[in-house]
Amino acid sequence: MKLLTWNIAHRAEAWRFLLDSDADLAMLQEASTPPEDVRKKIEVDPAPWQTTGAGMHRPWRAAIANLSRQIPVTWIQANSIDTAAPGELAVSRPGSL
Repeated sequence: MKLLTWNIAHRAEAWRFLLDSDADLAMLQEASTPPEDVRKKIEVDPAPWQTTGAGMHRPWRAAIANLSRQIPVTWIQANSIDTAAPGELAVSRPGSL
């Protein structure tokens, strides 16, 4: 398995670069919604495309992308600390993990 990590800094073209990489999975920071043509070729975790908190609008988030679909992925929903039940993945700011 090849894993790529990258802060793509909101750049749409970075998503297209990922398609040309030989990585199986990508862990991305500051990822905005992938372009439609890219979305058709990859699988991305289903979280909303925003990072919440501090009353700011951030139309990006941390994301995991399955680029090759050769690796089975089980998506786990992250919940804010104040709403997470015992045993659930709790994060301080939804969109940050």
